[in-house]
Amino acid sequence: MIDTNLINQTGEVVKAAHEQLSANWPAICAAAVLIARELKNFNAWLAGVAGFVIQHGGLGCLLWKLLWNPPAKKSQPSNPQLATDA
Repeated sequence: MIDTNLINQTGEVVKAAHEQLSANWPAICAAAVLIARELKNFNAWLAGVAGFVIQHGGLGCLLWKLLWNPPAKKSQPSNPQLATDA
């Protein structure tokens, strides 16, 4: 059975929430605008990261390049004369 005290209490809670919301509405709107802008910037950054990953062969290729690093070939000196003098 529905309790009338519960209905009255619910009405009071809704009224108090409405008062708080209407008093802080400008701040809530400003925060929503800032959050929307930051989410848009984050989405653009994620799109750039995804483009980089796709451009470099996918996530598997990037992990392979990070984990497996073969030894570098010995480079020839730019001036062979200096290499023999040492």
